[in-house]
Amino acid sequence: MKKMLIMFSFMLFSLLSYAPNYPVAYIAQPQPIQKVTSSYNFEVSKCLKTLSLNILTPLIERFKAPVHVTSDYRSVAHNKAIRGAINSKHTYGEAVDISSRKGDAITKKEIFDYIKDNLEFDQLIWERDHVHVSFTSKYPNRNQVLIL
Repeated sequence: MKKMLIMFSFMLFSLLSYAPNYPVAYIAQPQPIQKVTSSYNFEVSKCLKTLSLNILTPLIERFKAPVHVTSDYRSVAHNKAIRGAINSKHTYGEAVDISSRKGDAITKKEIFDYIKDNLEFDQLIWERDHVHVSFTSKYPNRNQVLIL
Protein backbone atom coordinates (compact mmCIF):
# COMPACT_ATOMS: atom_id res chain seq x y z
CA MET A 1 0.00 0.00 0.00
CA LYS A 2 1.39 3.37 -1.00
CA LYS A 3 1.95 5.85 1.84
CA MET A 4 0.27 9.20 1.49
CA LEU A 5 2.16 12.25 2.66
CA ILE A 6 0.52 14.86 4.80
CA MET A 7 0.41 17.71 2.32
CA PHE A 8 -2.64 19.46 3.75
CA SER A 9 -1.27 19.86 7.24
CA PHE A 10 0.58 22.77 8.72
CA MET A 11 2.49 20.19 10.78
CA LEU A 12 4.36 19.18 7.64
CA PHE A 13 5.25 22.78 6.88
CA SER A 14 6.20 23.33 10.48
CA LEU A 15 8.46 20.30 10.72
CA LEU A 16 10.13 20.98 7.39
CA SER A 17 10.61 24.63 8.30
CA TYR A 18 12.15 23.95 11.68
CA ALA A 19 13.75 20.58 11.03
CA PRO A 20 14.70 20.90 7.36
CA ASN A 21 17.22 18.04 7.37
CA TYR A 22 14.46 15.43 7.30
CA PRO A 23 12.91 14.27 4.04
CA VAL A 24 9.16 14.71 3.59
CA ALA A 25 8.76 10.91 3.67
CA TYR A 26 9.58 10.96 7.38
CA ILE A 27 6.10 12.26 8.08
CA ALA A 28 3.63 9.87 6.52
CA GLN A 29 -0.09 9.28 6.72
CA PRO A 30 -1.26 5.65 6.69
CA GLN A 31 -4.62 6.21 5.08
CA PRO A 32 -6.44 8.93 3.13
CA ILE A 33 -8.24 11.52 5.23
CA GLN A 34 -10.41 14.49 4.44
CA LYS A 35 -8.82 17.74 3.40
CA VAL A 36 -8.55 20.17 6.29
CA THR A 37 -9.86 23.60 5.39
CA SER A 38 -9.16 25.29 8.72
CA SER A 39 -6.98 28.35 8.77
CA TYR A 40 -4.20 28.76 11.31
CA ASN A 41 -3.54 31.82 13.38
CA PHE A 42 -0.16 32.90 14.66
CA GLU A 43 -0.66 31.31 18.10
CA VAL A 44 -1.55 27.92 16.58
CA SER A 45 1.49 28.19 14.31
CA LYS A 46 3.75 28.76 17.31
CA CYS A 47 2.24 25.80 19.15
CA LEU A 48 2.69 23.48 16.15
CA LYS A 49 6.31 24.58 15.80
CA THR A 50 6.95 23.88 19.48
CA LEU A 51 5.23 20.48 19.25
CA SER A 52 7.27 19.58 16.16
CA LEU A 53 10.56 20.53 17.77
CA ASN A 54 9.89 18.79 21.09
CA ILE A 55 8.04 15.63 20.04
CA LEU A 56 8.24 14.78 16.31
CA THR A 57 11.84 15.79 15.66
CA PRO A 58 13.22 13.71 18.56
CA LEU A 59 11.18 10.69 17.38
CA ILE A 60 12.55 11.01 13.86
CA GLU A 61 16.10 11.48 15.13
CA ARG A 62 15.84 8.45 17.40
CA PHE A 63 14.22 5.96 15.03
CA LYS A 64 15.21 7.29 11.57
CA ALA A 65 11.80 6.10 10.42
CA PRO A 66 8.50 7.65 9.29
CA VAL A 67 6.24 9.10 11.94
CA HIS A 68 2.61 8.55 10.96
CA VAL A 69 0.73 11.62 12.18
CA THR A 70 -2.95 10.84 11.84
CA SER A 71 -4.25 14.01 13.52
CA ASP A 72 -2.74 17.34 14.50
CA TYR A 73 -4.51 20.73 14.56
CA ARG A 74 -8.31 20.63 14.41
CA SER A 75 -10.66 23.58 14.26
CA VAL A 76 -13.28 23.65 17.01
CA ALA A 77 -15.94 22.78 14.41
CA HIS A 78 -13.93 19.84 13.04
CA ASN A 79 -13.19 18.61 16.57
CA LYS A 80 -16.89 18.76 17.44
CA ALA A 81 -17.82 16.93 14.21
CA ILE A 82 -15.54 14.00 15.06
CA ARG A 83 -16.66 14.05 18.72
CA GLY A 84 -13.27 15.07 20.08
CA ALA A 85 -12.86 16.16 23.70
CA ILE A 86 -14.39 19.57 24.38
CA ASN A 87 -11.08 21.11 25.50
CA SER A 88 -8.92 19.07 23.13
CA LYS A 89 -5.31 20.23 22.83
CA HIS A 90 -5.69 19.53 19.11
CA THR A 91 -7.77 22.74 18.85
CA TYR A 92 -4.76 24.74 20.08
CA GLY A 93 -2.19 22.99 17.90
CA GLU A 94 -0.68 21.38 21.00
CA ALA A 95 -1.40 17.70 20.27
CA VAL A 96 -0.79 15.01 17.68
CA ASP A 97 -1.99 11.47 17.23
CA ILE A 98 0.68 9.07 15.98
CA SER A 99 0.10 5.55 14.71
CA SER A 100 2.07 2.69 13.26
CA ARG A 101 1.03 -0.27 11.21
CA LYS A 102 2.23 -3.77 10.57
CA GLY A 103 5.61 -3.78 8.89
CA ASP A 104 6.63 -0.29 10.05
CA ALA A 105 10.18 0.18 11.33
CA ILE A 106 8.75 1.77 14.48
CA THR A 107 5.94 0.27 16.56
CA LYS A 108 3.25 2.01 18.57
CA LYS A 109 4.82 0.63 21.76
CA GLU A 110 8.26 2.00 20.80
CA ILE A 111 6.72 5.42 20.13
CA PHE A 112 4.86 5.38 23.45
CA ASP A 113 7.82 4.13 25.50
CA TYR A 114 10.33 6.50 23.91
CA ILE A 115 8.16 9.54 24.56
CA LYS A 116 7.35 8.38 28.11
CA ASP A 117 10.96 7.66 29.05
CA ASN A 118 12.81 10.41 27.18
CA LEU A 119 10.70 13.44 26.32
CA GLU A 120 8.85 16.14 28.17
CA PHE A 121 5.10 16.15 27.37
CA ASP A 122 1.83 17.33 28.81
CA GLN A 123 -0.22 14.19 28.17
CA LEU A 124 0.68 10.86 26.65
CA ILE A 125 -2.30 8.61 26.00
CA TRP A 126 -2.22 5.02 24.73
CA GLU A 127 -5.43 4.71 22.70
CA ARG A 128 -6.76 1.72 20.78
CA ASP A 129 -5.31 2.65 17.40
CA HIS A 130 -2.83 5.46 18.12
CA VAL A 131 -0.70 7.32 20.63
CA HIS A 132 -1.92 10.80 21.56
CA VAL A 133 0.73 13.22 22.80
CA SER A 134 0.46 16.87 23.73
CA PHE A 135 3.09 19.47 24.55
CA THR A 136 2.64 23.03 25.72
CA SER A 137 4.89 25.99 26.36
CA LYS A 138 2.12 27.98 28.06
CA TYR A 139 2.46 26.26 31.44
CA PRO A 140 4.54 23.42 32.94
CA ASN A 141 3.93 20.11 31.16
CA ARG A 142 2.35 17.50 33.47
CA ASN A 143 3.99 14.36 32.03
CA GLN A 144 0.63 12.64 32.56
CA VAL A 145 0.42 9.09 31.19
CA LEU A 146 -2.95 7.45 30.53
CA ILE A 147 -3.87 4.10 29.03
CA LEU A 148 -7.39 3.86 27.60
